Amino acid sequence: MKKLAALTFCLTFLFCASFPQALNFAAEETYIAYYPASSYANITEYNIQYKKECGNLEKDVESLKSKIKSAKYAEEKFQLKDFFSAEESLSSNGKSVNGTYDLLTSERATLELAEEIFSCVMGTSVKFFVQEDKVCMTFDGTGLSFGEHNCERGYKKGKTVTLEWPNRISKMELSFSKKNSATEKIAHLLPEKIQSPEKTEEEIDYLKNAYPELSGVEKKYQDDCDIVRLEHLAYYANLIEEYKEKTGHYPLQDKGQKQIYAFIFNGMQKEYFADTNPNPHECVAPKDFFAEMEKGLVKKVQQLYDPQYVPTTKPVFYIYMIQGDTYYFAVHLSKYYPFSTRVAANYYKVQVSNKSYPASKIYTIKELEQNASYKEAVAVPVKNEKYFSDRKAKHIREY
Repeated sequence: MKKLAALTFCLTFLFCASFPQALNFAAEETYIAYYPASSYANITEYNIQYKKECGNLEKDVESLKSKIKSAKYAEEKFQLKDFFSAEESLSSNGKSVNGTYDLLTSERATLELAEEIFSCVMGTSVKFFVQEDKVCMTFDGTGLSFGEHNCERGYKKGKTVTLEWPNRISKMELSFSKKNSATEKIAHLLPEKIQSPEKTEEEIDYLKNAYPELSGVEKKYQDDCDIVRLEHLAYYANLIEEYKEKTGHYPLQDKGQKQIYAFIFNGMQKEYFADTNPNPHECVAPKDFFAEMEKGLVKKVQQLYDPQYVPTTKPVFYIYMIQGDTYYFAVHLSKYYPFSTRVAANYYKVQVSNKSYPASKIYTIKELEQNASYKEAVAVPVKNEKYFSDRKAKHIREY
């Protein structure tokens, strides 16, 4: 068991009734590490013991092992709402049992999310707030003894404990212990390591980014829309590369080193467009973008638009951006794909460029079209084909 660092303060522990422990096991020490930017948290429990007179020891240990194998123990024990287990394990040294739980969330980092993970695991309601260059956590610390942490400062006023971390910190970690009476050891019932299946990077990416999913009629509609959007992405990206082959430069590249944006929307979508980019840039109208494309290609091009008129969870326009000799083209989707980037719930972005950044999910169009997941996605037939072909024909020469 990890040794506790020198205690900065020590209090007696009482469970808060609003954070019940779902199972009949208690740890002597618990370690929390929360990584806000990575949507990840790790919980380690040291010297897990069984609460006497709670039930049947052998039966409950078997249930514990089963939940660990299916990565469901931490969610049930800590009553987590926005975090879910990716991997869990139990290990024994013959005297004590330790548990490790790797948690993910599909939510973006917020103070409320930090409050959830620390409140549920510590068993007491905590409050986070930002004060100058510090992220502060306050709570009624009655009963908690603190060990290892990376707080810059911790202090107590009455029953209230305040911990401070530097703002924008990449990891917030804290270990605490409590005195558990009337418990018995379980190491003799766990002779070997118990663990859930190890997740691949692709599986972890899915778990962190795919939820929540749409349902019902909206899901059916958006699934079709996403297929059309991905087809449009390839159409435009290939036109842009053809333009480069014919002219020796990319569209709008000769306008200098500042960022040039072309937002591609039709007349029905125009009223929902707002250029909110705070950085210096120039915005080119859709009409001028298409005129530039046709001038360089010396041919007419199809004017293709997001098939959705009114935005719901995401914008309904496509984006072309160029700065210097680097361009990006992006479409917005409603569901997760392995090659997409999550922006918010039911809001994903897929980007192509003339330069490849696979770690950031930015691909050349050749790379994307060879991507197995992309090929699988665009091979799915659109269910309401007439609806989308009619909408395409309606705006094919909008400008």
